[in-house]
Amino acid sequence: MTKKLYRGQPSIHPSELGCVSLSTKILTKRGWLTYEQVTTEDETIGYDTVARRSRWTRVTNVNSKLNAELWLVGHKYWHAQVTPTVQWWSETAYKKTTGSTTCPECGWKPRGVKFPERGVQVHRAKIHGLPPNEAHTMFRGEFVRVDSFKSGHRLRLAAPAVTDGMTQLTVPEVQLLAWLQGDGHIAPAKTKPTVCPECGWLPGNNRKPHRGPVLQLATSVSVHRAKAHNIGRDNSTSAHAGMYDGAIYQSKPLMVKKISHLLKDVPHAISVRDRGGNTLPAYTFRLRRSYVTSLVERSGVVVDGPEKLVLSMSSRQRAAWLEAVIDAEGHHLKAEKADWQDYIRIAQVDGPMQEAIKLAAYLEGYRPTYSANSAERNGFKPAGTVGLAKPFVAPSTFNEPKSLGEQPVWAPITELGTWTAGLDGQVFLIGSSGAGQSHAALPS
Repeated sequence: MTKKLYRGQPSIHPSELGCVSLSTKILTKRGWLTYEQVTTEDETIGYDTVARRSRWTRVTNVNSKLNAELWLVGHKYWHAQVTPTVQWWSETAYKKTTGSTTCPECGWKPRGVKFPERGVQVHRAKIHGLPPNEAHTMFRGEFVRVDSFKSGHRLRLAAPAVTDGMTQLTVPEVQLLAWLQGDGHIAPAKTKPTVCPECGWLPGNNRKPHRGPVLQLATSVSVHRAKAHNIGRDNSTSAHAGMYDGAIYQSKPLMVKKISHLLKDVPHAISVRDRGGNTLPAYTFRLRRSYVTSLVERSGVVVDGPEKLVLSMSSRQRAAWLEAVIDAEGHHLKAEKADWQDYIRIAQVDGPMQEAIKLAAYLEGYRPTYSANSAERNGFKPAGTVGLAKPFVAPSTFNEPKSLGEQPVWAPITELGTWTAGLDGQVFLIGSSGAGQSHAALPS
């Protein structure tokens, strides 16, 4: 039975709902949807506070046609447009000092029973001259409201997602798709006619006998069309329905080695162009047309687009796809210290592929960042770099919340109490209305 979509006034007062601006979209298996498009038949990525992973969760209600005061919260690197009652999952940091209820040096026991560890700590400092026990940083999981942000709150904006995958694609094939989308191309196969479509001219007409038969019929017709009909190379071919060609271009020796390893069981041809000087030779890996066509049909990447492809992947497939994209288009600088995060930036033209990279990074547990480069100012297509940042933001670093006044707002409800929001090119987790006030002890 189809669940009813509720779009009237909710039973909960708008002041108690956690709402977002109408420009905020929700991520579903159908892609990004507005408040008018999402239904209770949709699922979104939400955070499971028990499993500490993201997964698909059902949208159980959609509250719209509301008006409430909207706040702009965040800083120059991240922001959201929410009502003050929105709740986020926070892994709040706090200090905890471990101690003993009996003095390890002399066996003394404090008379007080309320804080015996504190009593033993004071005794050891006074009697034995020992320093106090070291305080350890611990984390407590809890939902916190926007109007109750405090120091120590750490809002989780992303988490590794556990999702089902595409059984029709292997992990190496997913990596090949990433290389074709990044440092390569997938395009409809083109064919050249062997008879002139304009005048019916056949290769070999008026050809001198001593020159022998024509070996390259299509090339001969292309030359004839250029001379007789002024038809250039770009207009001398026609698409081969349902067939696709694909090629990968690379110069870096390490990446050439990786691509060669991926293609060891795939039919392909390699051409190398020596560019002279100190420039590395350019390798072109041309995959067999039948294989590329099969890859396109099984993945649906041409019809559905790269974002739908990322949403259809399993955790392992998605990690492999993102790793290949970083190899093809990114810059990966290893961290100098064990507790530091690697520096990763991926350059990409604005468009569906860039959005797919952001989505893959988000589903892998990163908070995707974006910064535009100078491509558009220099006359090229708008482009920028996608960064892979830590999944937390600290409200203590936010600017003072800015009131945007009373505006139309909406609020989805999910089974997990969390959902994935999209605003101004950002992707992040957020709490839905009715999110529980549960607490969970997390490891330090």
